[in-house]
Amino acid sequence: MKNKEYRFYKYKYNFNERFEKRKEYISLLKNFFMNDNFYNSNKIFYQSVLFTDLIIVALFTNNVKEFEISYEIMSLIVLACLMLSYKFHEIDPSYNILKIKQFSFKEIYKYEELCCKMLMYKLDYSTAFDYLQLLLNNGIVLVEEFTEITDDIYQKCYLILDNFINNDAFCKFPPFSIALACVYLARDVFNLDNDKWILICKEIYHKDFEDFIECYQVLKE
Repeated sequence: MKNKEYRFYKYKYNFNERFEKRKEYISLLKNFFMNDNFYNSNKIFYQSVLFTDLIIVALFTNNVKEFEISYEIMSLIVLACLMLSYKFHEIDPSYNILKIKQFSFKEIYKYEELCCKMLMYKLDYSTAFDYLQLLLNNGIVLVEEFTEITDDIYQKCYLILDNFINNDAFCKFPPFSIALACVYLARDVFNLDNDKWILICKEIYHKDFEDFIECYQVLKE
């Protein structure tokens, strides 16, 4: 198919509304991370969701309108994307593999190969979680604002992101815009001055409020 990589990117943020099972495969993925390390599990989870979104959108985009995906095939795609994410980050998935009962490893490996081909062997996508980590590590609370709320506001950012990924609108926005909107909304909740923070965003990240205002408005709803 011509311009296949471009098509993946083009449809990345315009998720096909005909696909109604997104929440199901997100729930399926979340079940694999019940007791895992917070950072590793989130890094794997968000990338797995992104891989699955790209593949499902591509399947719908390149097939007839009546195209449907069975629950079994959907599950295999999800598990394959999960394994690809583990391997990309060089994290041992053995703990979570033990939870997989309904499919053989041979079936999963087969779909791994198929999914990898559909992704054109491009696995190095940055997710909203990656960008949120960047923002939090660099600091989202100004020196004059630094109080006992700091830990709470960080947790609020994670909570906003975790809730938003269940929304189909999540696929309409670039990952960095989502991360910025999560921080902006969290600062709103704690009544911090976002005008000052936006000035820092312009200076450090070259991003203005206009760059993520639409995402912020969806998050507020």
